[in-house]
Amino acid sequence: TDCNHGQGLAVLHPAYYRHIVKDAPEKFARLGRVVFEVEGAEAAVDALAAFIRECGLPTRLGQLKSKVEITPELLRQVEAVPGIRRIRFMTSHPKDLSEELIETMAASDKICRHLHLPLQSGSSRILKRMNRKYDKEQYLRLVEDIRRAMPDIALTTDIIVGFPGETEEDFQETMDVVRRVEYDSAFTFLYSKRSGTPAASFADQVPEDVAKERFDRLLALVQEIGRKKAKALEESEAVVLVEEKNAQDPEMVTGRLDNNSVVHLKGCEADIGHYIPVRLAECRGFYYIGERLS
Repeated sequence: TDCNHGQGLAVLHPAYYRHIVKDAPEKFARLGRVVFEVEGAEAAVDALAAFIRECGLPTRLGQLKSKVEITPELLRQVEAVPGIRRIRFMTSHPKDLSEELIETMAASDKICRHLHLPLQSGSSRILKRMNRKYDKEQYLRLVEDIRRAMPDIALTTDIIVGFPGETEEDFQETMDVVRRVEYDSAFTFLYSKRSGTPAASFADQVPEDVAKERFDRLLALVQEIGRKKAKALEESEAVVLVEEKNAQDPEMVTGRLDNNSVVHLKGCEADIGHYIPVRLAECRGFYYIGERLS
């Protein structure tokens, strides 16, 4: 699953695509935090499995004890495997995203233009307390490097509000990063005290009502920016990889764009695992209604 943090190398269906395991498991494979969306079904998966065996690595998550490092060379080798159409580099710790890795992504016509880059906090002081190994300015420079190489990339993130010791000034540093980066979307969380962790022993815990009020302000800003970013793609043409039947409408299917945006369109079960050209006819906040292109 995604919580293995790269500690697995597998030809299997990632948790991210768990809803189509029964329908089209042969269409997807996974290497740690990298998802492969393949064409050619069994032939492509066989080719990927052969590549994994050549690396001397197991083909099931539970068999690998040490971390698999996602390097530029490894991505280039995987890109050369016949049948792989999309490579979705799910997430990266900011300290691990090298200039070469960014250049590899930018030069590829298979690596998706989407990157999940966890921020956690925009305050350098709080980031140090979190032991994150980067500060606000380093993070912003990294975003500049990414956007310079891939101007059209979609960026998403994780943010924690109310970490022990967070002041209003610290929180405003987070809001500043959100405004400057303009994330396509963000997973926002209220800090939750967990026994046994260093942060749980800090004396300066943030009052719950203060943290909740800050969380609401952050969420409103994230949603405002996300709606603006999504609206900008309305009426454009794109390609959707269909993942599942729509849960609300049996005449609709649901899939994702290269940038990870969700699209609902008319379709049937036979569309699952296929790439379909669409016009993004209507933006509904954080998803689109797509119309098939003939």
